[in-house]
Amino acid sequence: MDGLRQARADDLDAIVSVFLDCWTISYRRDLPAEIVDRITPESAHSLWVTALDNPALTVLVDIHDDDLVGVASYSMPSADEGYLASLYVDPSAQGVGVGRRLIATIEERLRESGATRATPWVFAANAPSIAFYEKRGWTLTGETATLSEWGQPQARMVKDL
Repeated sequence: MDGLRQARADDLDAIVSVFLDCWTISYRRDLPAEIVDRITPESAHSLWVTALDNPALTVLVDIHDDDLVGVASYSMPSADEGYLASLYVDPSAQGVGVGRRLIATIEERLRESGATRATPWVFAANAPSIAFYEKRGWTLTGETATLSEWGQPQARMVKDL
């Protein structure tokens, strides 16, 4: 059945495939190779097993023609702020509304849970992702952080819900 739904354990391989395609195709155009090359099939699998097993994280998938074409995850780290942990769309499905549907659904769910604002962290060098969020009302806060596992600055964005 097409549409958005909660991810299930049997979605794992398709989620990993979308995630890896984003890293190896989309991200390779915009991010330094040393970031892209840090993700391997094994590390991607481990990352998503952990995400699907995390009770504090909600993982949504978008299914189109029986194919998983997008995945996003979010949480509520505080009573009034949501956290957009991830948003990945299969490169072959980018530009047709998958990302917009996922983010709009997450914004709605966060509002319903009491969030008045939400935030993601985006690689500062990832101009296409930043532009995607900005078109949907998200703004850069000016805050940056460099996590040791990536070694590249990430920029914090925020949206009042």
